[in-house]
Amino acid sequence: MRLFALALLLLAAPGPVPEKSPSPQKQAEKAADRTPTIAERAKDIPRHDGFLPFYWDARKGQLLIEVSRWNEDFLYGSGLAGGAGLVDVMLDRGQLGGLGLCRFERAGPRVLLHQRQTAHRGGAAGGETARVAEESFPSSVLASLPIAAEDGDHVLADATAFLLADTAVLPILKQARLGDWKQDTSRSALALERSGAFPKNTEIEMIATFTSENPPGAFAGVLPDGHTMSLRIHHTFLRLPGPGFAPRPLDPRIGFIPRRYFDHAARWNEPIEKFLASRWRLVKKDPKAALSEPVEPIVYYLDRGIPEPERSAVRRGALW
Repeated sequence: MRLFALALLLLAAPGPVPEKSPSPQKQAEKAADRTPTIAERAKDIPRHDGFLPFYWDARKGQLLIEVSRWNEDFLYGSGLAGGAGLVDVMLDRGQLGGLGLCRFERAGPRVLLHQRQTAHRGGAAGGETARVAEESFPSSVLASLPIAAEDGDHVLADATAFLLADTAVLPILKQARLGDWKQDTSRSALALERSGAFPKNTEIEMIATFTSENPPGAFAGVLPDGHTMSLRIHHTFLRLPGPGFAPRPLDPRIGFIPRRYFDHAARWNEPIEKFLASRWRLVKKDPKAALSEPVEPIVYYLDRGIPEPERSAVRRGALW
């Protein structure tokens, strides 16, 4: 009887329950949560190789920059490649902006473009006073770029929104009180024909469009439709030069353009406000000679659009 009851219990015991496969919806959600590899995201997209490689996805309208060197300093800045045609405000063609000391930093699923503090210093880099000065003054995170693909520490970051956003034109217009302007990002676009990646630098240009309902008369006169202004803005990512350059303190007897900074590690009997001479980095071909031709000479270029006789006059004036 006991054996019979045991057999019934064994027959009644539930067998292993087969594991349910995830639903198509959950499979799709899981796939959507996974960050694609660079090969997957950049498939069939042309790569522009150089200092900062980038991909242009024309179908999605995205510019993806390739970041693999983290916390490595470089120079970044932007300026105007096309002007507003006015004397009322400084928005001139070829108006270069300043270059800031920047680096890329990883912050979870995003890439930070972080500009470091250089106006306030604390002596030689790497020392304790330099650390104190760095911690005592703010830095600037210029952009937070979402990561579109990754392979370990190698990522593609979507820089489209950052490159299309204006950070210089609107503040200048507002300060000059030249109407109520706003940027129309739907009519702003990247200009790839004026962009490229090279061994020492990467250049990316865009067209930024601004609109105003009440532009001043002189302003409206240079606008094709009277209230829309599209300007070319150029972004530069530049590799730092190699070591060996010796900064030169500014001598007021010589007409160099000064570069001001504050040295918070200066001795008690020295001013903290200091000036360096902005100058070219020239290296002698013959280091022993008092005067020598440079290894790399300074080269100036005249715009091919300068007409004669102004072109010859400009050349003679520059050489003089």
